[in-house]
Amino acid sequence: MNSKQYALLGIALVSLVACHGKSDASQPAASATAPVALTDDALDRAPVPVKEDYEAKAQQTINSANLDEQLNQLEKQIQSDK
Repeated sequence: MNSKQYALLGIALVSLVACHGKSDASQPAASATAPVALTDDALDRAPVPVKEDYEAKAQQTINSANLDEQLNQLEKQIQSDK
């Protein structure tokens, strides 16, 4: 494999880890139709990360010099989540 293929594999693994364990978001929750009053607590929360956030982070942190180390870390994280 060349370095581009490793980088793509790394990005794919980061995306997989990011999406691991999520429920099917395409189906709305039962209370999705009821209006919800926002509280100060709800406004102070950080936004939920999305796939693109993880891809951007992977592109910034994974390179050919640290690819093997990053892949090993991802594999360990996936194994610990099982």
